Amino acid sequence: MTRLNRRSPGSVDIDLFGFIPAWVWLILLFGLSAGFQSSVASRVGFLGGAPDFLLTLTLTAALLADAATGATVGFIGGLLAAAVAGQTVGTYMASRTFTAWLAAWTSR
Repeated sequence: MTRLNRRSPGSVDIDLFGFIPAWVWLILLFGLSAGFQSSVASRVGFLGGAPDFLLTLTLTAALLADAATGATVGFIGGLLAAAVAGQTVGTYMASRTFTAWLAAWTSR
C-alpha cells in the first residue's frame, strides 16, 4: 500500500508513515527507548527521579490500541524493561501487562 504524492511530472514524494507498517515503527521505537533507558535515563534526573522511557512508550502505544493489543505491548515493554534493568522478569512483565491492558481498556 504505497502512497505516492505527485506534485509535478518529474518529482515523486514517498510517504514513509504510510509506506512502513505501524508495527515496524513500534519495534524501532521500542529499540530506541530501550537504548535511551539504559544509557540516558540514569544521567537525567528531575527532583530525584529518573525518566522511564519504556513505560512512556508502552502506555502511549496502549492508549492507541484495543485491550488485547495493549496487553501484548505491555508484555513486550515489561520484557524489555526487565532486560534493561537486570531485574526479575516476572514483576516487570506482570505490572506492565496489566497497566497497558487497563490503559487500553479504559481508552475505548
